[in-house]
Amino acid sequence: MTTTQIENNWLVLADLFRIASMGFSYPDDASLAQRKTLVQELLASKSLNDEQEKLIAAINESYLPEEILADYSRLYIQKGIPQTESYCTNNMQAVTDVSAFYKAFGITPKSGDSPDALNYELEFTSILLTKIALASNTDQAEIGIDAYNKFIKDHVKSFVEKFCEKLDEMPASDYTRNVASLMLYLVK
Repeated sequence: MTTTQIENNWLVLADLFRIASMGFSYPDDASLAQRKTLVQELLASKSLNDEQEKLIAAINESYLPEEILADYSRLYIQKGIPQTESYCTNNMQAVTDVSAFYKAFGITPKSGDSPDALNYELEFTSILLTKIALASNTDQAEIGIDAYNKFIKDHVKSFVEKFCEKLDEMPASDYTRNVASLMLYLVK
């Protein structure tokens, strides 16, 4: 595998995590348009493996902005499915731990938002993967890979699995289910 192919694999993973992050962020008009564009660009790039292409195509086909907004309101505002790791997994150290990861890589969540929110953890993972792909030397890449593996193992994997268990108990749109399937694929 060439350096370019390896870099592209990291960037594809970064885009997949970004799509998952956007899928569980508040769906305002700008973010909805951004989601659609990223999904379509990734499909057009022909850089996905068969399973990734199937997952992204399903997200693309189920993209209905009005339904996405209604689902977000119903699931996270009205029904109160927790979107934070500390609440979802009962890991009371989550905020402190993920904040330390963010700080180490120069990332700061928006003021007032919980750093252990699902969309932030997924977005941070996307940023780590991008840093790995664009690392200027092997040492930088290895630091990023170590951080990525630790962050997935210590936070994202168990959070995503618990979140999806809670989501399975609720009626949700195809779009939400498809994004959840993408998340589970990414942490398996």
